[in-house]
Amino acid sequence: MHEKIREELNTMKSRLRDRVDKLDLQRLEGKRPPLNANGEEQAQQLENEEVVEGLDEAALEQMAQIDVALAAIKAGTYGICVDCELPIAPARLQAVPFATRCIACANTAQS
Repeated sequence: MHEKIREELNTMKSRLRDRVDKLDLQRLEGKRPPLNANGEEQAQQLENEEVVEGLDEAALEQMAQIDVALAAIKAGTYGICVDCELPIAPARLQAVPFATRCIACANTAQS
C-alpha cells in the first residue's frame, strides 16, 4: 500500500546520504581552501563553512526523520499523527512524506 512512499523516502535518503558523504569526504581530504589574508574575506569563508556545516546537520536530521517514517510504514502506523493519533492529511504527507504530526499538532508543537 505504501510502496510508492517507501521508494520515495529511500530515494530522498539516498540523495541526502550522497550529499553528506561528499561533504564529509571534502573535510577529510582537507579540501578547505586556504584562508585569505584579508580579514573580511576570512570572516566570509568561515561563515560559508558554518553554513555548509548547518546544511550537513540538516541533512542528517532529515535522514533520521526518514528512518522514523520508514519504521512507521513497516509497523503499519505511517500517516497517523504521533500526538492525536488521527490520520495525517494526504496533502501533508505528499508535501512532507516523513511528517509524523498532523498540521494542528505540528503547529501546537512549534509554539
